[in-house]
Parts: sequence; C-alpha cells; structure tokens
Amino acid sequence: MNKEEYIAALINELQALPETERQEAVQYYREYFDDAGEGKESEVIAELGSPQELAKFILKNFSCVPQSISQGNNSEEEKKLPEKKSNQEEQSKGAKILLLVLLAIITLPIWGSVLATVLSFVFGLFMAVIGIGVGLVVLSVVAFVLGLMLVAIAIGIFFSDAVTALFCLGIGLLISGLGVLFIIGGSWLCAKVLPRVIQGMVKLCRKPFERKEGVA
Repeated sequence: MNKEEYIAALINELQALPETERQEAVQYYREYFDDAGEGKESEVIAELGSPQELAKFILKNFSCVPQSISQGNNSEEEKKLPEKKSNQEEQSKGAKILLLVLLAIITLPIWGSVLATVLSFVFGLFMAVIGIGVGLVVLSVVAFVLGLMLVAIAIGIFFSDAVTALFCLGIGLLISGLGVLFIIGGSWLCAKVLPRVIQGMVKLCRKPFERKEGVA
C-alpha cells in the first residue's frame, strides 16, 4: 500500500465526519507523509497503523462525531497524534545561544581579567616547580663534581700535607653527599609534584567547560 492508497482508504473510513473536519484530518496526515519524505511511506504506515485503526482513533477524538460511534472505539488502544516538527524549539535554542554570546561579549572585561589572573597564577606555579626541579638537578651535578674534585685534591696532597688533605677529603665527601641528596630531591619533585601540578592545571582549564551534574 502506498500513500495515495492509504489516504483513499482513510477517507472512506471517515465518512462519519462532516466534510470540513474530514478534509482537515486527511490534509494533516497527507502533510505528515510529505514531511517524512519520499521512500518513507512504509515507515509512516507502520507507525500510523492501518487506515481502519487510524480512522477509529480520529473518530474517537473529534467531538462532532455521534456518541454511538465514538463510544464503540473505547476498547481500542489509543495512539498518540504524530507531532509535526516545528521550528519553535530550534528558534528558542538559537535565541539562547545568541543571548549567551552577547552576554559573554558584554562581560568580557570582567571574566577575561579573572581568567587571565588565574591562568597567570597557574602558569607561574608551573614554571616555579620546573625551575626548582631544574635548579636542584643542576646544583646536584655541580656539588657532586666539586666534591669529587676535592677528594682528588685530598688524595694528591695526602703525603705532603696530611691535615689539609683530610680536611679537603671531608669537605669533598660532604659536598658529594649533598649532591646525591639534591639529585634525589630533584628527581622526586619532577616525578611526583610536577605531574600533579599539570593535572591540576588541566582540571582547572576544563572546569568551565564541564556541564554541571543534573543539568539537562
């Protein structure tokens, strides 16, 4: 059954309706077929049901139908009237989006300065952590090399000046130990603290774009 056969059968089933109401109902479903587009006739027919079922539903919901006819359809399962897609909802969404854009432009000096302050603070914190980590690594390398140099000097002068050699040896070992501690501290800072700072920055930047829970 195609659209024209379906509409013809529907007209035949709606003879109880006055001419005006019958034309109105038929025109509504003819436009419903047209809105669905070509190639969708079978889907629309499956959605509406047979012409007889649809006619019973229409007769039941028109007040001008005699009571004896409308009461005979009370046992039939009710169908929902297919709602035509309107542009009202889309226009409302477009108006809301435009309003939000205009509001964002108007309030740009306020939220822009706040955003710039927050980003500057986060970026400064990030650079401070990187600077401390790099500084510790460089300082540890320098301290370790200096300690080794003092140990080498102590060994070289041990037989000529034992007291000075022992002093240099002690200072060299102390500085080398500090270098090792700096290496451990810098490695811990880069491995533990820096990733958390980066994660915090990412979460902070994403937060304004996240939808609040419970908001449709």
